[in-house]
Amino acid sequence: MASRPPLRKQLTGAWTGPVDCGPRTVQMGVMSRLDNDWSPTIETIRRRMGRTGKQPTNVYNSEQAVDGWQPVKGRSPLRYYRRHSVQAVKDALRQGGEKGGKFVQVAIDYGTWRSLVKETGSTTFSGGHSIGLMGQKKWQDGTVVWLVFDPLEDGRRAGIKQGPVWRPRWKVIRAMEAFSGRQGRCYAGIFGGGQKA
Repeated sequence: MASRPPLRKQLTGAWTGPVDCGPRTVQMGVMSRLDNDWSPTIETIRRRMGRTGKQPTNVYNSEQAVDGWQPVKGRSPLRYYRRHSVQAVKDALRQGGEKGGKFVQVAIDYGTWRSLVKETGSTTFSGGHSIGLMGQKKWQDGTVVWLVFDPLEDGRRAGIKQGPVWRPRWKVIRAMEAFSGRQGRCYAGIFGGGQKA
């Protein structure tokens, strides 16, 4: 089982910050697999991705950065299982229950996300965005919710939550499908490996 990582903020003043949602999500995913004992730098992640400039990234870049990486001696290599079905994401998050068992990176359409979620990290951005997911539970009214690690939900001003935040699953799925352009499809990566030898 993975550990719940702390939220890593996207907007830190770094020159790549405006497009660091993917690397920040990867950073959290790696930390989750290594029990938060070690955190890669954004520069290291981008170098491994082959995206060292101020460039957006995607799940293919994340896979290149993570899969087979063994950054800590005494732990198995990290794994990144790229997936393209919403069902695969549901299955991965259901397995861990409320405490979470797997950290999942997904791409969402932020314009759709803003239309569904009252308080978001940006009130103007409408493009593609990377978030992390870990854990599933039900609210008292029966709504299934996922714990969302949005690098923009950093509490930097009033009206922005300090993540991670439990959000209704259907809203996350709607934003995932909007990004992919097809119902039931998404761009996602499930983090694995990193176990102590």
